[in-house]
Amino acid sequence: MEIPLRELYRVAKMEFPRVKGKVGRSTIIYNTWITLPNIPEEAYRYQLGARSAIEWIIDRCQFKTDKASGIVNDPNDWADNPRYIIDLLKRIVTDGHGPRDIAVPQQALGRKIAVKEAL
Repeated sequence: MEIPLRELYRVAKMEFPRVKGKVGRSTIIYNTWITLPNIPEEAYRYQLGARSAIEWIIDRCQFKTDKASGIVNDPNDWADNPRYIIDLLKRIVTDGHGPRDIAVPQQALGRKIAVKEAL
């Protein structure tokens, strides 16, 4: 079973995994199918205000509905390219740090996968 690209790259809320109660910033859980590992700690040095650009994207690029107005904020609608958010994260991770390997799947079979792709 092949998942359409729009669904494969659809994000609801990204998060860092927790291991023994500690947050692991070297990996981002993007959605059910995509995990982005091997994020170097130096990628978090690029700051937007008081937090890193990566943390800002994780916070802002999530599906939300405003309780008072009912307005829906869906980052999946921000661009025609379904990979827009992943590509944005890749640019931040590689900016000035050379090529890195992070997992970006080409196809998914209904299970969590991670296919390595050189940036």
